[in-house]
Amino acid sequence: LEDYCRVERLAIDDFHEAERLIRRGQREGMLKPRTPAEIGDLLPNCYGATIGAHHLAGVCALVRAPYEAERAGEIVGLYTITRFKGEGVGVRLVQRALHDARTAGLAYVFATTTVERAQSFFQRCGFQLVSHQQVPASKWRGYDPRRRRQAAVLRYDL
Repeated sequence: LEDYCRVERLAIDDFHEAERLIRRGQREGMLKPRTPAEIGDLLPNCYGATIGAHHLAGVCALVRAPYEAERAGEIVGLYTITRFKGEGVGVRLVQRALHDARTAGLAYVFATTTVERAQSFFQRCGFQLVSHQQVPASKWRGYDPRRRRQAAVLRYDL
């Protein structure tokens, strides 16, 4: 995997395949439902894990713009295709996002999830479970209250 898995920012030519992966993650209940416009806003902030020459095995985005005042970033849309689960693809995506967050001078990165398996994954990556108040308040503007009650918030201080 180390020799064949590359994690890079997505190029525009990768957007269609990345959008398919995000939609697949939504159908499986792993990712928060998003409108096509919301997915479109994520894609320029996405990383892709490519296996071999052209096989997109996973994606995630590091969203920074809404949280600039707090010097924070959010990992969103993290999804790897089933046959690569447990192979380190997700870890490599998160590591790349954390590397870029450090380079950008962010103070911390956070993620939210309603999926217990995803919560465990982020904790294995060094994220700590925190209260909803320990991430920017702007995260919760317009957020579905029912989903918020179910959401675990995880934070990685840089």
